[in-house]
Amino acid sequence: GVCREAFVYNCITKDLFYPNILITKSAHTNYIKETFPFQNIRCLVNVRDIKKVSLFISFVFCEPKNEKNIFANGYQQIVLVNKSKKPTKYPDEAIKKLTTYLI
Repeated sequence: GVCREAFVYNCITKDLFYPNILITKSAHTNYIKETFPFQNIRCLVNVRDIKKVSLFISFVFCEPKNEKNIFANGYQQIVLVNKSKKPTKYPDEAIKKLTTYLI
């Protein structure tokens, strides 16, 4: 969740979704190699399958200086919902920004 929040806040919008919120509909992680406490790890983030109310964020956790040395990868399907927890359409401005991160 930390990488997702940092990605959305720093790359997409600081407040574009307000008062709506993002929820995780599904998530999966493939653990490939062991990591250790306080080890530096880079998280590469992209998006795929952008739809009106949901999208997938793909993550690759790797060594900072060698992106081919992968520790884990995975995804989250996130949905934008309103205060009543009903799915709502992503704003066009957000879709435009998200497409720059498509894989």
